Amino acid sequence: MTTKQIEEIAVHTVGLYFSKSQAISPYISNNDKEPCWDGNLYVYSNPDKTNASLYGRIPVQVKGKIIKSNQIKEEIKYPVSTVNLKNYKRDGGILYFVVGIFEHCEKIYYAELTPLKLKQYIKQSNGRASCSIKLSLLDDYSASIDFKIRDFYENCRIQANNTERTINLEALTAPGKEVNLTFFASEMKD
Repeated sequence: MTTKQIEEIAVHTVGLYFSKSQAISPYISNNDKEPCWDGNLYVYSNPDKTNASLYGRIPVQVKGKIIKSNQIKEEIKYPVSTVNLKNYKRDGGILYFVVGIFEHCEKIYYAELTPLKLKQYIKQSNGRASCSIKLSLLDDYSASIDFKIRDFYENCRIQANNTERTINLEALTAPGKEVNLTFFASEMKD
């Protein structure tokens, strides 16, 4: 299979997945030559998907990878250039997709690369040209994915200008310090 075919399958698979959504429209280019990004997911506040209901835009990167094993894993790792990680951070985050192309099916893996997560990966790269990111298997489409994507968008907006002022555990436990924390979660797990 050629590189072009792999990319076309990956872009088509991700586009088809989000085409099922009532609140998200994929705009992802085939044979794209744009630096670092392949397109965007547009998030809407209601199913009519008009400009008036546009809630936000999330940049995306889509890669394809032939996987020889027939065993579908819950997580994979994929190398990303440190330069691109820095660009994604500067831009405010990205949804990174890798489509695993198996012999009989395609599976989408994704990473929610918020500015703070990107900062961790950049630090982890320790001056190397690339860093392996962890991607999780994307569940079959359901409306809960729309909420998860919207939460990611909100997290990126909140973190975009705050990654340099993060605090560590020692600062939280220092005597005489008062710290107020605000957070939200999209789901609770047992």
